Amino acid sequence: MLIAIENMMGATPDDLAKFARDKSGRLPVPRPGTEATPARDRVWASLHAVMHQYLATTRYTNALAASYQRFFGERLAQRFPVGGEWREASVLSDIL
Repeated sequence: MLIAIENMMGATPDDLAKFARDKSGRLPVPRPGTEATPARDRVWASLHAVMHQYLATTRYTNALAASYQRFFGERLAQRFPVGGEWREASVLSDIL
């Protein structure tokens, strides 16, 4: 998970250290033996709560998808303007 957080979220070394230190788990109640962990240091539980609250509900997921489609469509229109004639283009190499 730390590798994914570093590479997909662009976490800084300080952010990664916070995740590595947190042994309290992702549930609302800390794992046995970690009950003294302050709420501000429970980064796994906070991340899980945000994901569960926002990405597990249709309302927010639909809004995220609509925003992605709009921005992706705008980016495609910039890179590949429609000019009336057909041509081949490499989408991956031009976008990434």
